[in-house]
Amino acid sequence: MANESGAAAIDWAAFEQLMASEIAEIAAKEIQSNPQKKYYAGAFYCFYRDYETMHLPLFSLNSNGKIDPDIKWSPADFEFQAELFKNPKLQTAMTTIEAVYRDGGKENADAVESQFFKSMINITKAISKSLKESGLVNDDFIVYFDDPDEEVDLIIKCVGKKTLERVAPELFE
Repeated sequence: MANESGAAAIDWAAFEQLMASEIAEIAAKEIQSNPQKKYYAGAFYCFYRDYETMHLPLFSLNSNGKIDPDIKWSPADFEFQAELFKNPKLQTAMTTIEAVYRDGGKENADAVESQFFKSMINITKAISKSLKESGLVNDDFIVYFDDPDEEVDLIIKCVGKKTLERVAPELFE
């Protein structure tokens, strides 16, 4: 980190690279260990922040083998769950972000949160691209960041409206 303060003090590109590579590796291992399944989505969810603390979201994967219309787009109900806070590299990175988030006041926290969301959008795209290029998933596979405050708009930022309309038309009903 440079002598900057607030959100600008965080190396967001390094955070994005670390998250994308670590999560793509976790997802790839899960997918490779279950070749009979056709995975359709990966999702980050359960992102907690309150101006005092900010935690890593959880990451989940689901396959077509477990599609219940009530849970198809509910990451908490997906069949594979990765607790990212158990990954020491990711936890170290998040501890740095959390310190900057917590120590600069509300305006700073809002700026860090805003940049975190932008980074998570980039991370979802990088993971999706990596898994597709590896041949582990098909072109309809999506990775998104789910947040109850942002709802479908955030998912659109992650995957694009045309893609989301194609793979999840029920979200627009």
